[in-house]
Amino acid sequence: MPHKHSHKILTLLLCLPLLAGCSHASKVSEKAANTLRNMNPEQYDKAQEKTQRELDEIADKVVVLYYRFLRSAKLTNKQGEEKFSEGLRHLDKKNWTEAIRCFNVFIDAKPNIPGAYNARAIAYNNIAEFQKAIDDCDKSLNLNPKHTQSRVTRAYAYAGQERYESAIEECNYCLKLDPNDSLAWQARKGILDNAKDYRPSLGDLTAAIKENPKFSCAYLDRGLVYIKQGDLVRASKDFDRAIALAPKNWQLIATVGSIYLENGHWQRSIIYFDRVLKLCPGSIYAYLERAEAYEKLEEYALAAKDLEKIIDLKPNDPHTYIRRAHCLLELRRYEEANDDFDEAIMLAPKYAVAYVGRAQIALCLNHWQEAVDAATKSIELNPRIASSYYIRGYAYHELGNINNAISDRKKAKELGYPY
Repeated sequence: MPHKHSHKILTLLLCLPLLAGCSHASKVSEKAANTLRNMNPEQYDKAQEKTQRELDEIADKVVVLYYRFLRSAKLTNKQGEEKFSEGLRHLDKKNWTEAIRCFNVFIDAKPNIPGAYNARAIAYNNIAEFQKAIDDCDKSLNLNPKHTQSRVTRAYAYAGQERYESAIEECNYCLKLDPNDSLAWQARKGILDNAKDYRPSLGDLTAAIKENPKFSCAYLDRGLVYIKQGDLVRASKDFDRAIALAPKNWQLIATVGSIYLENGHWQRSIIYFDRVLKLCPGSIYAYLERAEAYEKLEEYALAAKDLEKIIDLKPNDPHTYIRRAHCLLELRRYEEANDDFDEAIMLAPKYAVAYVGRAQIALCLNHWQEAVDAATKSIELNPRIASSYYIRGYAYHELGNINNAISDRKKAKELGYPY
């Protein structure tokens, strides 16, 4: 016999994923999810009356929010609805101008949906119409001040205008609301990585920490300032404080690992990527960064293992096969390396670097004509790779073709090959 509250529990579980992106429902959905996580219908029957009433109340709130969400998303005409879906498809295909045209139709039909302005703003950002993107984000936030996705989009627009301080402030606002907001973390890191000379000053960051000692981003940024100054001890303390405030935020821990990696502290960075992979075993980013740290330490077997994990998770990326092939080359596992270069060429037949790798293996095995053929193919695909000319010139020399050898070595030097 069905449980007397089973319809509410089922409806609640169906609604939570749809409401997860709606900031106005996030607190209710989070509380409901925590309540239900360890409670099945049998346990529910045995719960106290107070707990039953609380669950009913949470479920009712979420259901109301769900139907309110559906009503708000419903369009006044079918054309608008179709255009919105079409616009999303154009966004996915990076057809920015077509996406904007579709969202224009949608917004004319239904001008009170914050996400529509945000979607159009994303398209504007990608054609460098940054002020139009900001205007759309402003409209979205006027409709819903808690629409954090619009703040992230506006952050990218500010960064496009080189207003880096405003961009970081937008990301920080989102992270104060939700320290685990992955979109805000990703935007923040990308903006800081691409900012020219902008960095918050040590004084400003210390003041921010004094004002809000629980704001992890301020510790993270101050740690970055310290590490740039060569003060590893203070940097480490600030990074650890940031992580202590959000110990399950793998994006934050990964950021710390990347900072250590970029500043030459390779062994220390591995410790943080290990922690990330315990929290998020499927993080391709963590495997990539840890593999790079292993490569810097010349631990090529460990790097190859991490790259193998990435291939398991994402088997159609030729770049990963190329990276693993180079690790295998360092280990003199030539046949396996050649297999990886072949796989990369199957996935991307015009990938010149893969042919350079083939040529390099042929050179190592003293297969001079094979080296010439592979290097020539690489040059046909991309004539600006210096190592292609160097390898071919070396092979020509071994084959006794001195004139071609001299010509290729000269070209390699012109392109910057380090003789």
